[in-house]
Formats: sequence, C-alpha cells, structure tokens
Amino acid sequence: MVGETANAILGRRLEGENDEDQSARKEELASFEKRRTEAFESLPLLADGATIEAAHRLNEAVWALEQTARQGRTVTEAEWLALADRWILALNDFHAAARECLHVVGTYSRRDLAALTVDRPERRATSTLGGSNPAELGDR
Repeated sequence: MVGETANAILGRRLEGENDEDQSARKEELASFEKRRTEAFESLPLLADGATIEAAHRLNEAVWALEQTARQGRTVTEAEWLALADRWILALNDFHAAARECLHVVGTYSRRDLAALTVDRPERRATSTLGGSNPAELGDR
C-alpha cells in the first residue's frame, strides 16, 4: 500500500496536480507506512536471513519512493520510473525469498514493471485498448 500510494502521488504530481490537492493521499501514505513498519518488526522473529535481507532492500526502495512523494520533490518521469521499478523489483525479490523460506512450491508470477499503473511508453505501444490512460489498462 505504501508503494502504490506513493507511486500514485508521484504520478499525479507529474500530471500537474499540486501537493495541496494530494493532502488526503499523503495522510493515507503516513498511515500505511506506520502499519508497514509495525508489521516489519515481527519479520525477524519468523523469517530466515535471506528473507530479512530482501525485506531490508524492500524497505529502502519503499522509503525512497515514499520520501520523494511526501517531500513534494519534483522528479522527472525517468526518476519516477526508476523509483517505481526499484520498489517493484525489491517487492518481487522479497516475495520470492519469503516463498522459499516458507517452502511454498509452485511457480511464482513476478510483478511486471510495465504493468504498473504508470503511463509508460512501452504500455502505450502494446495497448490494445486504444488509449494510454493507465486507468483504462487495469492490472493486466
């Protein structure tokens, strides 16, 4: 939730929405971050070293995205995409490590970077919906 909300804030900022219009999202972001931090505290009691390390990398990626969103810092589209990509890759790695730690069998479908709700050039080029609006594309 933290990453998704921060990602939404940054996306709307790039679209020209000012930070005052995003105050509710920023409050929601703070609430999600508090819950995420509380949940992380129990992880070292239950997970192996690889999963804990993956969780630390995920924390770092989420914090970079969250702080950029909260501070109102203006970012370029390339910077925003790099932050979002780092978050998704870290999330994928954490999920893979947790599944291995828990001995979950079967294949794992990693999140696709191009499937983020971001108006990426690669999404526009492959869209069959005729539009580049991320909301139209859904979670494919």
